[in-house]
Amino acid sequence: MKELSENVSPYGDTFVTHRKYKIFYNYHKKHCEWFVIVYGTNKAVRYGYPCLGSDWHKTKEKGIDWAKALIDHALETPKAQK
Repeated sequence: MKELSENVSPYGDTFVTHRKYKIFYNYHKKHCEWFVIVYGTNKAVRYGYPCLGSDWHKTKEKGIDWAKALIDHALETPKAQK
């Protein structure tokens, strides 16, 4: 499996990319957990863009694995027909 490379947005947020989705993560000392949020845009993400999902995790690795599974599920699920 290909190792994901860590990037930093213009706003200083750390993220990795999986299947064109950006997985942002930050450690919060107050909660002693990692906050992970998934965006599906190639633009510089900060506020105002819709996200695919977000969640808290005890480790960064578990959070990234959760995000990759969320992305894979979203891409495999057929879109609702109009």
